[in-house]
Amino acid sequence: MADNVLITGANGYIGRAVAHELNKHGYHTIGLDIKDEGASKLYNTWLSCDLTSSKDVNAAMSSIGKHLKDQPLNVIHLAAYYDFSGEDSPLYQELTIDGTKRLLDSLQSLNVKQFQFSSTLLVMDEVKEEGEKLTENSPVNPKWNYPDSKLRTEFVIHESRGKIPTVIHRIAGVYNDWGHCPPICEQIVRIFERQFESFFFPGNVDHGQAFLHVDDLVQALSLTIDRKDHLNDDEIFLIAEDETLSYDEMQSKIGELIYQHEWPTIRVPKSAAKVGAWLKDKVTSEQEFIQPWMIDMADGHFPVDISKAKTKLTWQPQYRLSDKLATITQHLIDEPKKWYRMNGYDPEDIPDRTWSALQERRDQHSVGTVSKR
Repeated sequence: MADNVLITGANGYIGRAVAHELNKHGYHTIGLDIKDEGASKLYNTWLSCDLTSSKDVNAAMSSIGKHLKDQPLNVIHLAAYYDFSGEDSPLYQELTIDGTKRLLDSLQSLNVKQFQFSSTLLVMDEVKEEGEKLTENSPVNPKWNYPDSKLRTEFVIHESRGKIPTVIHRIAGVYNDWGHCPPICEQIVRIFERQFESFFFPGNVDHGQAFLHVDDLVQALSLTIDRKDHLNDDEIFLIAEDETLSYDEMQSKIGELIYQHEWPTIRVPKSAAKVGAWLKDKVTSEQEFIQPWMIDMADGHFPVDISKAKTKLTWQPQYRLSDKLATITQHLIDEPKKWYRMNGYDPEDIPDRTWSALQERRDQHSVGTVSKR
């Protein structure tokens, strides 16, 4: 009998990737989300459910209980609210925190063998000493609404899990071969468009944060199910690549990959950067990614020790961002408009100077045809 896996946030980018992988290995996947948008065809069973509604959650879990009877169930809980605006939202409480509580309460009557929660590495405090790395026992110190909601949800899980074995994954920033990770994409776009602010950074350029390829994340979640009999009832894992590129290393590598020369980084005072970000936000009609509140966190440093995940999950990341940047930037060079659309940018915003630079790159290095189409 195939193992049953309930995936919340099933319509999301990660949820779809997880379902695709688990289906290949014969799991019976149950997708749960408020929106379908074609995702239901990826799952063996689909349930529409609003996690902010106790009625919806109880009805969905009742349906699963009737279908499975007493068959074992694994849960991968991905559904949560997030944005990068820095603004507060009631959905952090209603969906991420209270939604998890509703789900756990309703799952108590089912035969749940494991409940995985996707937290974030950003709940951790940054390292303070040279050579230090984060571990599962390092201090926590979330700096803004999104990681704060995740940490508060972790506390809810500890208090409300009952007899359900739980695994909390503190996950690094997730990217794929086309980018799909706002901090990475923003840095690439600033250099690609040769923006003036691309040369400046208000933090320690030798610091950086860990990232993770989506395929490696999917493997970690899958292995967590496979290894459930070898885990404690209340586990935490850090899931990230074991290499952390500094901001300066990222700059240099992106500049080299796109324009065949390093892209210098000049450190500027945080006060000046805040004024610049505030002014740009006031004079442009669209929401800027870099907000003044982000500048205070520019010094953050998040290298990770993943030895626990390697040992207990037998998991090892197969990719490194330092290698994958070549793939991401090549997709951008080959298909700029498609890359922009896939990462939430308007292709019409690509400046003429960028098209000219790409044309010059093609002429000089014969890397392929770039056309403004």
